[in-house]
Amino acid sequence: MAPGAPDEIVYAGDHRDNDVVPAKAADLRTALIRRGPWGHLWADDPTTCQHADWVISSLDELPVLLAG
Repeated sequence: MAPGAPDEIVYAGDHRDNDVVPAKAADLRTALIRRGPWGHLWADDPTTCQHADWVISSLDELPVLLAG
């Protein structure tokens, strides 16, 4: 179990069905990382767009997104 409330956690992954959708179902904030074949495949998918809070190209983008 991760420390913190669900709204304090961001789950980042590159697969819609293995990462984004289950994490959103657990009430976590989600980021799809557009890297590797899966990340690029799922980046513009309607289900991904519905469930991902962000679509990013690098984890380096998260601090700015979370601060804003």
